[in-house]
This record gives sequence, structure tokens and C-alpha cells, in this order.
Amino acid sequence: MAMHSNKNSVTGKLEDYTGGVIPFGRLLSYGQALNAVANPQYLRLYNIIGIQYGGSGMSNFLLPDT
Repeated sequence: MAMHSNKNSVTGKLEDYTGGVIPFGRLLSYGQALNAVANPQYLRLYNIIGIQYGGSGMSNFLLPDT
């Protein structure tokens, strides 16, 4: 999942990936919880997907399990 927008991706976009090293600005999406309060780099992503896939909505949110 893209965390930052650039000319090749959009924040929150799911993309297939088969490489061995996660590219900068990307997250693997396996249903894990992220904390937007403790980690402000996730705030933009939280503002896009919110608690659509779960989470408390107060401090954490879940990525989709793809």
C-alpha cells in the first residue's frame, strides 16, 4: 500500500508487489494495526482509509488483509 503520493502512486492505493525488499514509502498489507497518533507518518493514510478495515479510530487503524 502506498503511503505517499508521487507521480507513480497515490496514497492508499493497493498495488501488487512480488519483490524481496519493500520500496520506500510502501507498506505490506496483511491486516496489521498502525498507530497514527504515535507514528504521524501514517496520519495521511489514516485520513484516507480511516477504520474501514477495523481499528479503534482513536489511536489505531488496520490495513486491509490482501
